[in-house]
Amino acid sequence: MISSRNFSRCHGCFSRIFLLAVSLYCPGFVGLGCQRQEAPQDGAVQNTGPDSSPANTTNTGSSVPEFAARADSEPIDVELAFFRVRKLHQTFFSDGDALHELGRNLAGRVRDPAQLRIAYESETSHGRIVLVIPPGNLLIPVGIHGSALEMQSLTPLTWALARYRDAISASYDVRISNFDIALYFLRGATSCTFQATGGHPPDGKVISTCPEIDGELRCGEHSQSGVVFSAEDMATIKTCLDL
Repeated sequence: MISSRNFSRCHGCFSRIFLLAVSLYCPGFVGLGCQRQEAPQDGAVQNTGPDSSPANTTNTGSSVPEFAARADSEPIDVELAFFRVRKLHQTFFSDGDALHELGRNLAGRVRDPAQLRIAYESETSHGRIVLVIPPGNLLIPVGIHGSALEMQSLTPLTWALARYRDAISASYDVRISNFDIALYFLRGATSCTFQATGGHPPDGKVISTCPEIDGELRCGEHSQSGVVFSAEDMATIKTCLDL
């Protein structure tokens, strides 16, 4: 596991042009596929802009969250865990400036340190950047109205991940923009994964209405109060979110 405190903020400046040239000239060398990953076709509708109807986004029944970190916020530490990611790309994801901004955007929203899992499956050319949130580490309030979840409450976290992914992609390897971004909650034998969706690449401001609950996709339906799930699924979601 790698901590962001182990890298100086100027780490991202070293040999960027050379590394990007290597990754683009020799795609087989870096172990990342060029295949585009489409947004999940799970019934979630994309946010088409500021004039989108509330019925077409996951922010129904809830106020629009603030995304940008406060100017005076101190960044929290970010711990990185890699799975099947080549050493070269590990240096990309360890960029000091990108991690510093991610730590600022997560400050006050999850407890220090933030835990980031970056995985890549060469068989499917599929990458994922996941924020792992242990019990008690979620600091932002999430509204529940009966069987409806204010899923939009979680989007400041997925937005922060999208900013991080885009910074790495822009500096080193454009194919990293294909990486999915998600939030992962594990509570004993119970798990929930909430994934960003929308246009390519997702900006993190919309979360799929079909989270993965205990390894299976479970879809909710839009309502004026939020996203409505079955009583069984909502009980599991509450466990995941410590509610």
